[in-house]
Amino acid sequence: MKTRDIKKRILSVKKTQQITRAMKMISGSKFHRLEQALFKSRDYAKALYEIIENILLRNNSIIHPLFYRKDKGGPELLIVFLADRGLCGNFNSNLLKAVEKINSENGKMKIWVIRDEVFVDNIIKKILEYYKEYSKIKILYTEFKSVSARKIIYEQLLPLKSDKKKYIVDYIYGIEEEEILEQLAREFLSVKIKHVLLESITSEESARMAAMDSASRNAEDMIVELTRAYNIARHEALIA
Repeated sequence: MKTRDIKKRILSVKKTQQITRAMKMISGSKFHRLEQALFKSRDYAKALYEIIENILLRNNSIIHPLFYRKDKGGPELLIVFLADRGLCGNFNSNLLKAVEKINSENGKMKIWVIRDEVFVDNIIKKILEYYKEYSKIKILYTEFKSVSARKIIYEQLLPLKSDKKKYIVDYIYGIEEEEILEQLAREFLSVKIKHVLLESITSEESARMAAMDSASRNAEDMIVELTRAYNIARHEALIA
């Protein structure tokens, strides 16, 4: 390769590196804001569900459609939360592999794909409509663990269920338990979807940040190799 061609290649790689570094900085800025909001969301969602669990375990006679279904053997719906944009490595492909595995183990399920930029109220409305058709609604999403670690979560959304055996906290109610449970159940559904979206978006942004960092480092390695090749070609041209 001629020195002129190598030099053009070096300049091209440097321009690409500038772009990937800039994108890493943008993703980093978004990620840190999302991470703070995510930790707050986790605490609130957990506390709210603990209240619901305690009410249900305290009064076993309460039968609410969001917690109990007679037609337990009916068709199931799987909601998959995918990344809305690219340049985030194997984020979406890992989720799609998980979908294939779930379908192979549990039989074909109706799939509903949700991207990041969706109004939560519209999602809740559609979920409640689907719940009239399906005995169970399950969700598949990516949970954020750390900048370098993410975990795919597959869990049941509806009917809501608890693994606790007895209630821990007793409450004094100003209204009937059934009424407060109705309000809390719908509130929790909204909080849960918001939280899952936040988990997904935070994971996506951390994956994009990692992908851009890797691309920047690969570009640096390529620049070093091309610079070495340029120096060798230039030396050979001088002694020819």
